[in-house]
Amino acid sequence: MIDFVKRMVDMLNGKFDFIVKAKTEKLKILFFTDMQVIDAAQQRFDGRLKADEVILWDINKIKENLYDEMDAVVKATCPDLIIITGDIVYGEFDDKGTTLISFINKMESYAIPWAPVWGNHDNESKMTVKWQCERLLQADHCLFKIGKASGTGNYSIGLINNEGELNQIIYMLYSGGCVVNGVREKACFEQSQIDWVINSYKDICNSYKRQIPCFLCFHIPPVEFEETLLERKLYKNREDFHPIVFDQKNGEFGEINENPAPPQYFKIKEILDNVKVNGVFFGHDHINNCSVVGKDGVRWTYVLKTGTYDYHDKNKLGGTLVEVLNNASFDVKHIYYKN
Repeated sequence: MIDFVKRMVDMLNGKFDFIVKAKTEKLKILFFTDMQVIDAAQQRFDGRLKADEVILWDINKIKENLYDEMDAVVKATCPDLIIITGDIVYGEFDDKGTTLISFINKMESYAIPWAPVWGNHDNESKMTVKWQCERLLQADHCLFKIGKASGTGNYSIGLINNEGELNQIIYMLYSGGCVVNGVREKACFEQSQIDWVINSYKDICNSYKRQIPCFLCFHIPPVEFEETLLERKLYKNREDFHPIVFDQKNGEFGEINENPAPPQYFKIKEILDNVKVNGVFFGHDHINNCSVVGKDGVRWTYVLKTGTYDYHDKNKLGGTLVEVLNNASFDVKHIYYKN
């Protein structure tokens, strides 16, 4: 008991930015991604949207375009934590910040801890990144921290099982790629982000005297995911791409319908070499939804796109549920929304 209390004190004193405890033997994490809410009335110049898109993405239709879907998936899963892997809003269509505030209010209505990272479209809003971050930081149930590493939104979450033991670490990371003040950032992790993950992980493992498995959560898939596909001979190279359907062997499932083609400089090898990563979760490519395992045992998962904004497959929308067991093994499945 004393040892457990000491561990909790260590966590609160800086080992983690946040802690989430399981209520049962399964800690349930629900992932949403690429909601990419568009307020058609806020388009910056006439003609940016087609006439039918202006009607379809009227902000008054946000309930039927997104919130009904989110409600249904949350009700079906009853998660302990909700993670959002980027592109909450299409920032170019939220220069007043009203859609981000609406979305935050929706997430707060669930009274469930929720942890977001920015995607490559969020920070395009003229309300500024600082203003957007302040809105997240002020939300009662939002787990978000700007972090000291490069970018905005690098922070850690410790998962405690229902026996009181730490059994998983989640690193939330900003993967860049956004157009800010007319300039597109590189989609990658800066060295300070990589160093932060590695040093934080070493500190935690030294404290617990054991390796602890980790999830990495961010928006844009890295080169190592593409390398996993190449190793599996699922395609020859990015110029010779064909849709891939996984046969559900070994728990793999889903499809790749558009070429991931990550920037060649977006690599996470240094993290994978120094941290015990067992799961990587991302979005960005709206009609990809596979979950596959690489030769090193890392499971790479495209989170199922949420909502009908921007391009999508209407039959493949919803969220992705991850259930982490007390022994740190985990199951992944998509929760499809049927309207």
